[in-house]
Amino acid sequence: MSHDRDAAPSFILRALEISGTEVIAPGVQEVAFGLEKLRQMMDKSSIQVISANLPGFMPYTLLSKNKGRTKVLVTSVVDPELLIKNESPAKGIMDPVAALQSIQEQIPHDLFVVIMHAEPSMISSVIEKCPGIDLIIDGMNENFPKDEGHINPPQVVAKMK
Repeated sequence: MSHDRDAAPSFILRALEISGTEVIAPGVQEVAFGLEKLRQMMDKSSIQVISANLPGFMPYTLLSKNKGRTKVLVTSVVDPELLIKNESPAKGIMDPVAALQSIQEQIPHDLFVVIMHAEPSMISSVIEKCPGIDLIIDGMNENFPKDEGHINPPQVVAKMK
């Protein structure tokens, strides 16, 4: 019996569509799967793939909430060091801090949400260098250490077990 290597990702994508997922943020595993394969698969989907620092995807999405009164800017970044550690370097990947600063400055918004696939040290660097982020979703770590060094740090929500 042969196994289709793309069957599992296609099944997961279909489940996400059915659940009402609007956007996904690629991480290290998706880069290892192959950015071109991911792009091809997502071309057939209603789900947006967003990444501020991976080439070939929408850099952000702007969600309109509260009957249009609140604009929520959502993006994601992957730590390039993680890709190197996992031997999955992506060509053209941008520095996460520079990518986030650019989007934050250019796109008017009320709330800024960033999904991060990064080690705690990179998340801390983003907190320090990109003030104004309202929420960081840590896509990798189950417990993010409480940051006591910043005056109004964004809330960091860790992934579920």
